[in-house]
Amino acid sequence: MRVFLFVVGFLIIILLGGTYMLATMSAGAGSALVGHWTGGLIDNGKATFSGDLMLYSNHHKFVINLNNKWQGIEVDGAWSLQAKQLFLTIDTVKLTNSAKESIPNASLVFIEGDDIRNAYGKKLILNLSPDGQSLHGLPIGAGKFKGEHQFTKAPVSSYIRK
Repeated sequence: MRVFLFVVGFLIIILLGGTYMLATMSAGAGSALVGHWTGGLIDNGKATFSGDLMLYSNHHKFVINLNNKWQGIEVDGAWSLQAKQLFLTIDTVKLTNSAKESIPNASLVFIEGDDIRNAYGKKLILNLSPDGQSLHGLPIGAGKFKGEHQFTKAPVSSYIRK
């Protein structure tokens, strides 16, 4: 009877360990992407909107926060990795705006909410660099603005919340 229990226990450990290994392996290269990325929306080499991208392993969700002096954009949804391209499928776009009247030269710097929603109404594609440390987006247009998303993998913090 002891031998039988030993064999059953051993098989359970192997099965559970194998399940863990399969789950870990299925995460694949995408698991290296999970975490904090810093950067923004770049126009002609200048950050028009700076912010960050958070990639979560839980249900492959993401959140992008972009801000400038007058506007803020928060985009969330789901991500997937195919070859060296990160596909961001957008679920919601949230905007925060200063009063347009309070912005100097508003016609030059302010992007209308409808233009932002239209720009983020499509899937975003970010190309992963060969070293896996940066993401570079395809061109995106919102009204008069034309630019690209660029993000760099942020260093892992040693900070542990207690």
